[in-house]
Amino acid sequence: MQLARALQVSDSAVSKWILMQREPTLTNIYKITQYLKCTFEDLVQD
Repeated sequence: MQLARALQVSDSAVSKWILMQREPTLTNIYKITQYLKCTFEDLVQD
């Protein structure tokens, strides 16, 4: 999984975030926004 490699986390960790079984750390949230070129607000909007 590209996102997992970019964030240097396991595929399992990203899967758990997607399935809402775990929450990413603030550091990983920041890395996600950088990877996706979006803001925190973009990530949390319904």
